[in-house]
Amino acid sequence: TGVNATNMCSAEDIYDCKVTAATRCVSEIFEALQMRVREVRTRSREMLVSMNARLSPIGCALSKATLSGNCEALVDDFADCTKIMALLVSAGKASVEDLLSLAHRDQTGRLHGAELDA
Repeated sequence: TGVNATNMCSAEDIYDCKVTAATRCVSEIFEALQMRVREVRTRSREMLVSMNARLSPIGCALSKATLSGNCEALVDDFADCTKIMALLVSAGKASVEDLLSLAHRDQTGRLHGAELDA
């Protein structure tokens, strides 16, 4: 589902104030964007369910609020990057060593921050 090329216009059509051509073009663009938003909303739910299926067995399930569409909960669930790294490791896009390195860096950073606060 993309843009219907027959409804598109050129820049000259817009500059020459060809109202019918420009209106048809803008209408087509908005329709394509609305279809994309619907598609993204549908796929985002499926994607969260799929992510949760990978995360649940390792004790990192997404919150019920995230799965019900709460954006704040989604941000909270992914804020510390642990779940993202777990997904990358489970998909073979990162290694366990990468995950451990990130955890070590985070821990070292906290220790260094504590020294600065003292």
